[in-house]
Amino acid sequence: MSMTGGMQVLDWCILAAYLAFTLCVGIYLQRRASADLDSYFVAGRSLPGWLVGTSMVATTFAADTPLAVTGLVAENGIAGNWFWWSLAFGHLCAAFFFAPYWRRAEVITDAEFIELRYSGQSAALLRTVRAFYFAIPINCIIMGWVIRAMGKIVRLLFPWDVWLGPETYGWLESIWPQGMAISTPSEGLSILVGVVFAVSYATLGGLPGVILTDVAQFVLAMFGSIMLAIFAVEQIGGLDALSSSLEQVYGSEANQITAFFPSMDSTWLPIQVFLVYIFVQWWAQKFSDGGGILVQRMSAAKDEANALRGTSWFVIAHYALRPWPWIIVALVSLVLYPLHQQGALPFDDIVRANREMAYPVLMFKLLPTGILGIMVTGMAAALMSTIDTHITWGSSYLVKDFYQRLWKPDATEKELVRAGRIGILLITVIALAITTQINSISDAWKFITAMGSGIGLVSILRWFWWRINAISELVGMTSAALLSVILYGFFDAQEMPYHITLLIVVGISTVAMFVATFMTPPSSDEQLKQFCAKIKPVGFWAKYRDTNQPSIEPGFWAIFRAWVLASIGLFAILFGIGEVLLGTTWFGWNEIVVGAACWIIALRWVKALPLKTVPPVPQVGE
Repeated sequence: MSMTGGMQVLDWCILAAYLAFTLCVGIYLQRRASADLDSYFVAGRSLPGWLVGTSMVATTFAADTPLAVTGLVAENGIAGNWFWWSLAFGHLCAAFFFAPYWRRAEVITDAEFIELRYSGQSAALLRTVRAFYFAIPINCIIMGWVIRAMGKIVRLLFPWDVWLGPETYGWLESIWPQGMAISTPSEGLSILVGVVFAVSYATLGGLPGVILTDVAQFVLAMFGSIMLAIFAVEQIGGLDALSSSLEQVYGSEANQITAFFPSMDSTWLPIQVFLVYIFVQWWAQKFSDGGGILVQRMSAAKDEANALRGTSWFVIAHYALRPWPWIIVALVSLVLYPLHQQGALPFDDIVRANREMAYPVLMFKLLPTGILGIMVTGMAAALMSTIDTHITWGSSYLVKDFYQRLWKPDATEKELVRAGRIGILLITVIALAITTQINSISDAWKFITAMGSGIGLVSILRWFWWRINAISELVGMTSAALLSVILYGFFDAQEMPYHITLLIVVGISTVAMFVATFMTPPSSDEQLKQFCAKIKPVGFWAKYRDTNQPSIEPGFWAIFRAWVLASIGLFAILFGIGEVLLGTTWFGWNEIVVGAACWIIALRWVKALPLKTVPPVPQVGE
């Protein structure tokens, strides 16, 4: 019996079973998570590397991700994914350089790290500003576009008009606010259900509950994505027919669509945009040192070695393994819904209005019963996984950097956990309000990237160079935020393309950061000595160490070589998989083998470094 479009009883049962599972997880882990603040926000710092990395992967896959990729491919071809592929260089830095440092710091938030690294009133001010900046505007805008993406999907699937009846639903339509991005009660109610479930288990179970549901989400989402890609290519005659179908529809432009790199005369992805992505964006982005939500996962690892392994697994899975099902579906959508003519399937008007909608439309039209239920559940799980991470992450700022630090320093652990749950509710309300104003996921994505670009370089340099101070970071952050608001407020994408906006923001904020650095004194010698003693960073720290080490010690170059080799290996695997799928099988498999070898060597180099590990618990009788 059909309940709506393609969703049948079995599909709804699968979705209901997952939602029930999430609530059971939250209830089961409530007592454990409520023990203290470390248990609630960083899982007692006890997670193995594979669980840390899997949680990172699940968190960075939300309902917005495949939709955004579909939009990027429609606009710039496969090479358009360099918009986010370029960030891999930064995440590799996080894995090899910073993951052990973050675990060593033993912080709950990256804002807490500020008063470990800097000294004085400027450090206190920066910690307050950064905590608010990331907890509210940055965090809530990201949550907003994630929720908005899910709304685009569920409006095709959830029959609220049938469930509520024509009278009740008609009344809701009559009172529904005009001018919001969420234009229908059906979309709004569906979003509300998903968010309520995510908030419920995250509030109850804290990070332990989030981590456990992340694993289930990762499995469901990957299975659903792969199945949709399989059914999509079958619609056009298989993978072998994909390239020829693109050539038939787009002629000579097909080569640009399927190219991994743009040519000098590319009309799909201009070469100057590509160069900005790979030479500027990755180090300028706000979490260039692995900060933000990844810090919470690194801090939850049971030791430094597991923090590094977890972040490495995240990078491989996120960039090399996961994108291709999305890209394949995006390419199929270009065949079935051509950019310049009528498509071959229904809902052509929906896709024409927003190319990102091609992904949920194909999901809705092509997947059979059962598989559709798994896919919808996977997308709902992706939404919930990202939402639960962001609300717990944002709440950790409010509790650790505001409530405990500024309001109630003597609060008990139970009071802090209770404050964390209230913080989750507050952030959720703000994010839902922002969701109503977001029309384009990719535009919101680009705005946040530009807005946070002023602290990318300073976030890296603060680990290597003693001269960076709190004012450096504060000036970089505020100048980038103000410039982004001004540029996006006065210019649209046609007048001021994203790459130009990014260059302006990064250029001015970087210059301002260096000027502020040399015009203000560094942190106190005592603070820098304490930082070196705890973190043991590589770089320009010789005068603050107890031993006579060179300015840049051998450990730096070992990590740098590993980073370079891992970068080569990562993109070799990524492009190798793409070559195999698009028909160049022999060359693709060779790339994959070379990439895997590069990673094995890089990890062996890093393994030789002195990373702290927790010894295994002796078994009875040993």
